[in-house]
Amino acid sequence: MKYIMIMLASLFLIGACSPRKTGQIPKEEEESLKEMALIVYTHPVNPKATFDSLRLDIMQTTWVDSIDIIGRPLTEPKLLIEFDSLKGQRYGIHKTDFNKQLKEKLPLDDLKRADRLLNSKFKVGGGREVPLSALAEVRSTWDFYLPHIYIPEPKTFTYDEKEAVKVILYGGMKNEQKLREFINKRMPQYFYYPEFLDYEIIVE
Repeated sequence: MKYIMIMLASLFLIGACSPRKTGQIPKEEEESLKEMALIVYTHPVNPKATFDSLRLDIMQTTWVDSIDIIGRPLTEPKLLIEFDSLKGQRYGIHKTDFNKQLKEKLPLDDLKRADRLLNSKFKVGGGREVPLSALAEVRSTWDFYLPHIYIPEPKTFTYDEKEAVKVILYGGMKNEQKLREFINKRMPQYFYYPEFLDYEIIVE
């Protein structure tokens, strides 16, 4: 009898420790893994300003933990500035001083404005002033805008077989109803022609 009881106890423990079958996720756990997302089909006139404002406004509600945006490629012009140490030595200016003057003359956002940058003057040895071109090489290029509103492959994001931008609202399920009301109220303000606005809020 004692032998049979030990065998039954062993079988019970083995059953309790058996791994869960693949795909069997408790409903509560499955719900917690879901995330809200805003799918925007309408292409804004100024994508950079539109998605910047949208992202900032939603984050300020404190109803989401973070936001990720993927979709159409969004690029912006960028200037590469390479200080020439030989020219700097000739004019009596060190790279550290050059970088300091560069930051003081133009805010970071204005570094993309080639006209202002190329025409700016820098103080060098002997109290003289020389143009930027005398001290550095400036090249125009481009880069993907932050936050990265693009995906490498394919080059555009599609949802329901339509090109779109997907705004993933991590942690938003905790305030789903508030977020839905907020988004529906604010979305028309981000577009010049709200009558053509096409978007939807999904949970996946």
